[in-house]
Amino acid sequence: MSELGEKINQKHQALQAKLGILGRRGTTIFSRRALEHFLGGFDIPIMGFLSDIMDRTKTHSTIICLATWNQVNTHEISDAVTYQTFASEVEINPDARIDFTFKLSDSYYGLGDVTETFLVYFNKDNYRIVHKYAGNEDFGLDKDYLSYLEPSEVIVLRDRIADSILNKVTEELDK
Repeated sequence: MSELGEKINQKHQALQAKLGILGRRGTTIFSRRALEHFLGGFDIPIMGFLSDIMDRTKTHSTIICLATWNQVNTHEISDAVTYQTFASEVEINPDARIDFTFKLSDSYYGLGDVTETFLVYFNKDNYRIVHKYAGNEDFGLDKDYLSYLEPSEVIVLRDRIADSILNKVTEELDK
């Protein structure tokens, strides 16, 4: 298992143990606390996705994640500090979403920008992560608010995003 995968697995086990000690298995309604819980555990996947894209793609000098909520507010995430700033500023209600768009720009080879997006929908009872792969193949995960992504779920989502980005970069190179 990769170093990042091991870190994710260790953090997940620690959080699950803590939730078990507290006797909480999930919550049934959206709340500010539920949102904070989600955001507090979502930094590792976002930072991991950014790191993975940087490792796999050497065609662009700038790789960031744009988090957009309420379809108006956008925050640029490039490291743990900017993620924490985003997490402290985001304000949403149930039936809203956050779009996480990975953007590769400033190509070394004169290529255009490349983007890939996955969405997180916040419902009254849970949150749902959706990624459209190649424009038509949906991938979705439904999770309770006081739960985190399993390491295997993070790996599947990461690999889908990376594969889609690499396909887009290859298309740009082939033009």
